[in-house]
Amino acid sequence: MRGKTFLQKCDQEIIAGEEVESLIGEKRQVSIAPETSLRARLISLILKLSLFPDPELTEETSLIQGGFIDSTAILQLAEWIESETDVDLDLLQFDLAREWDTILRIEQFIQRHRRNAVS
Repeated sequence: MRGKTFLQKCDQEIIAGEEVESLIGEKRQVSIAPETSLRARLISLILKLSLFPDPELTEETSLIQGGFIDSTAILQLAEWIESETDVDLDLLQFDLAREWDTILRIEQFIQRHRRNAVS
């Protein structure tokens, strides 16, 4: 059997405590994690915002250019990123389609802005 898929790896950290439906559609008890990872929280949000009912998601899935999320979802994502970084974002100051097109790029964007906020 192959290793865990991207979603299976991330799914373990999303919700702590009670039985939940996982990202891969299984109901199971999720162990309590001290802090849910940034990636797990981001994936959970993206899946909620997705235009597709059962998306195939990887860290390199094109979210914006591929039509995975729409403009309303992008604004919700911007709110979430502001809360993660404690920085007010000016969405006209960078290229959203480039900076936020994949989960990996969004994570990198958040890490850069967290570092800048501390500096």
